[in-house]
Amino acid sequence: MGGYYARAEGLPDAVADAIRAEARETDRAVRFGAHSFRMLLPETGDLAARAVADRLDRTFGATD
Repeated sequence: MGGYYARAEGLPDAVADAIRAEARETDRAVRFGAHSFRMLLPETGDLAARAVADRLDRTFGATD
């Protein structure tokens, strides 16, 4: 049991780092609860916001 928790413990930090890497100066990336994150993209159109989401999906290996 300790192995799983030891690996998972640093996961939120890794996720936050990846989200911050995609953020511009005007964006805000915040942790929202224990396992969720939010990214505010002011003055960003739908296509640009989708591009950010797609890059984060690729970073985390998301699947449909």
